[in-house]
Amino acid sequence: DEVPAQFEDCMKYSSMTNSTDLDVLEVTVASPQGVNGKLHTLRLDLCMLSCEEKAPYGPPKHTAEMFIQLLKKTVEENPTSKVSTITICIYKVKEMNYPESFQKFNGVLLPGSISAAYDDEPWIDKLKDVIREELWTKKVPTLGVCFGHQLLAHAMPGGLAARCPAGFQLGHRVLNSLHSLEFDCDTISLLYSHGDYVKDLPTVASSIGGNADVPVQGAVYYHDSEDKKPVFVSFQAHPEYVSEGRELRTMRALAESRESTGALSKGEVESILRNVDENWDEINLHSIKIMTRACELLNWL
Repeated sequence: DEVPAQFEDCMKYSSMTNSTDLDVLEVTVASPQGVNGKLHTLRLDLCMLSCEEKAPYGPPKHTAEMFIQLLKKTVEENPTSKVSTITICIYKVKEMNYPESFQKFNGVLLPGSISAAYDDEPWIDKLKDVIREELWTKKVPTLGVCFGHQLLAHAMPGGLAARCPAGFQLGHRVLNSLHSLEFDCDTISLLYSHGDYVKDLPTVASSIGGNADVPVQGAVYYHDSEDKKPVFVSFQAHPEYVSEGRELRTMRALAESRESTGALSKGEVESILRNVDENWDEINLHSIKIMTRACELLNWL
């Protein structure tokens, strides 16, 4: 399939390997010093279950690159972290490509997709089984973002993903409440791009807050009430987008793509991008903060 012209920059991360090969991204934390002068010594090895080949939620290496850069910044800005190296190993689940075992990883990233969590597709059915039977049962720390957030809910008993009644959400939005995350602020500004939402949370999940249009903007999943750490953390937002800096190529390309299909007017696109630019400092800060809290909860720092 051809990639729209506005996504050509994203394609620089595309893999030229065949489907049986794995792409592994690796970065080293900039500061060699940890707490009290002790060297960082730990590796953070993550598995990304890639759910999309096409931009803007793909290609897989582009998505992994955004996540690994955000994780790098998160680690470098956390003075107590002992992580020295971060790796992301990419598995393409649309090709039924999974690791033999999740136990060799510190956790799993479940990112965005053009598909819907409720689509009747064999690869989605398989992924839901993996979520229930592998990730949940074996307590594999997992971060779900956008489609990942919706699929975690849809896969677990009592959860339901559906079309968002408020329509497609794109750009800067404010998440309220933030209960369960112990933030030092009552609201948080993040970047969004989604047409579906979590309508009903599973019985094992609790909302971390939302807004009038999307009441469940994130969730934490605990095996039982006595657990101090959740197994899953999920966000409807895309904190990884800020890793591209103020230029925000992926967000900008997505807005322009919707303009090209007639879903948005030129004026609406300009308004969305202007709002993001005006709130950039807060969006950038809060994206790192919410990723930091997720990493703390999942024991990734």
